[in-house]
Amino acid sequence: MAILLLGFGLQLQILWASFLAGGHVWLQGDWLISLASGPVRRGAFGELFLRISDALQISPLSLVIGVQTTLVLSIYLGVARLLWVQRRSVMALVLFTPGIFAILWGIDPISALRKEIIGLAALVWLAQPGGNTARLILTGVMVLVGGLGHEIMILMLPAWIVGVWLLHPHIFYRPIAWAVMGVVVFVASVELFYAVRNMRIEDAEPICAALTQRGLSQHALCGGAIAWLADPQNGTTKVWAAMQRSWTVWLLPVAWMIAAAPLWRIWNTSTSLRSNAGWLILIAIAPICLLYPVGLDWGRWFAVQVTIAAILMLGLGARNLLPKASVISPVERVLWLISSMSWGLLHDPIVTTQGFLVRIIG
Repeated sequence: MAILLLGFGLQLQILWASFLAGGHVWLQGDWLISLASGPVRRGAFGELFLRISDALQISPLSLVIGVQTTLVLSIYLGVARLLWVQRRSVMALVLFTPGIFAILWGIDPISALRKEIIGLAALVWLAQPGGNTARLILTGVMVLVGGLGHEIMILMLPAWIVGVWLLHPHIFYRPIAWAVMGVVVFVASVELFYAVRNMRIEDAEPICAALTQRGLSQHALCGGAIAWLADPQNGTTKVWAAMQRSWTVWLLPVAWMIAAAPLWRIWNTSTSLRSNAGWLILIAIAPICLLYPVGLDWGRWFAVQVTIAAILMLGLGARNLLPKASVISPVERVLWLISSMSWGLLHDPIVTTQGFLVRIIG
């Protein structure tokens, strides 16, 4: 719990520093992409923020940072509760896996406060003990709102469905639950179609102008995610070029196996678990793989995948569905702790010439 509190403090520090700097091109700039340059993916999400800020007569930056703070707080409180109710102390290891470490702890701020925290917050609260249709609706709405802001949220929809199936199977006996899930799947499909159809824009200047007109800094907000939308070379071209420059990129699968090993070890010592649960968790994280060929943030994608798996496992543990089958020795716990934290501390969110495995060994 002390470590969780420390992590929350680090996140608050990052948010406060962003506020003092007038925003950050990735951490807040990505949240303020609007429709000022015409139809574009993520535009409706930022447009909503601008309209709300105008109606409330507050700075869009303050609104974004306020929402980010609320989401991070909800994730921390939810994870703390999940950890508190675990029946196996070894389940605390999941908090030290690279996904939880990178997303929640602010060691890598460029990845830690992106829009996927909306979906992660939804999964954390879906994983809480108990549950009813109201929670299903609330978390489904969160997934859809996040889907307006980033395509990764739409790819997290299977994780939401798997979470409902694994953690709230009784809901499937209610017709209203099927109706809710049908609406969520349909709307998410429309969002995905819109995002694919409007991948880029010709000129990002109108989006920047909409922010500067509201007193925000173009230098602080426009050079990252907003400019990326108008870059004709972004996507697969840049990913392939980065892979050609980095020989260590081919060692990434080995590094990822090292990083995810604690989760597998805990899973492998559990009994009384539904036989298809492991396959369902793989299904939950598989769609994120579609981002690897088009985005450089490979560490970020992997962090989301591991975090999804960790949250689902914490949810199963909170329901006593991961009882101990064999003892994991203290020495082995330390081994997994060191290996997973090494990945987290040296986390690099993009494909670089250093590579993850070399960073772990170094």
